[in-house]
Amino acid sequence: MYWAGSLLKYIKTNFVYKGERYIDTLYDMLNPEIEPVYYKMALVLFVVIIICNKMIPEKICKGKRVFCLALMLTYIFLVLASTILSRTSSGIHRYELMPFWSYVEIIKNNNAFIFWEVVLNILMMVPVGFMTVFSFNRITIKGVVIMAFLIEAFIEGMQLILCRGLAEWDDIIHGMIGAAVGYGMALAVRTCVNYMVSNRY
Repeated sequence: MYWAGSLLKYIKTNFVYKGERYIDTLYDMLNPEIEPVYYKMALVLFVVIIICNKMIPEKICKGKRVFCLALMLTYIFLVLASTILSRTSSGIHRYELMPFWSYVEIIKNNNAFIFWEVVLNILMMVPVGFMTVFSFNRITIKGVVIMAFLIEAFIEGMQLILCRGLAEWDDIIHGMIGAAVGYGMALAVRTCVNYMVSNRY
């Protein structure tokens, strides 16, 4: 079990200890500075979708799913507010065209900050994949991944055009992974709930 001890030592040295130096930065990442006006706009969006639920075709979304759809779209809007709208322009078009560059940086330079950034980027899209299952009558893993790709591609494209962040393929890939994970979690939850209900009666 020498390899296991070495692995734990590596993680402890390169991610736990070094990660402490990035605690303030990670706090900022977990608590994005979204301007209050965007929270108000998100609330208005949620209410409008609920009020206009009769306009949504039943084949796409109906009943309680409308609430989940409104919640999902509101969350996506807040993600856009965090990643684009609330940021200031640097005046520099920053981009990284090499796929998986973040993994190279993590492995080669033991970059704990990039490691946690990857984790947070994946987690950011988990709620989208999760709520999608309960928002649409029929949705497949392929549909969820495509939707995540479109959302992330839009974010990265706007970040590049408006000079409000680093546009990269990795964020798109991580968003797709996060949405797929959320989709799987939602299926597991739905299966468990259906099993409990069927056995109860």
